[in-house]
Amino acid sequence: MSNQLTSKEWSALIQNYHQSELSPSEFCRHHDIDLKAFKSQQRKLKAASDEDNPFISVSPPTAQEIESARARLQQNYSSLRLDVGACQLYIPASVTPQWLAQVIREITQ
Repeated sequence: MSNQLTSKEWSALIQNYHQSELSPSEFCRHHDIDLKAFKSQQRKLKAASDEDNPFISVSPPTAQEIESARARLQQNYSSLRLDVGACQLYIPASVTPQWLAQVIREITQ
């Protein structure tokens, strides 16, 4: 059967495959299609669609994603992170260099 299909028929078959919950081999067996021909046509169709539309679709971030990013940025810019062994210390960015140096000296002793 697969030798006689037009490109539109292949496209429709591949679309049906994507809507089914069958594996490629099950789908081909059910529709009496050669698996190698099916996969070859599937690659051709994907390559053609990639050439037709080189862009990917994106969706705007959700309010929760925006708020999470805002919180991370605020934390990153309002504090310093000091990694000491397995510990992480978050120190306000407003501390003086002398105070920070004293903390580092005390930790390393």
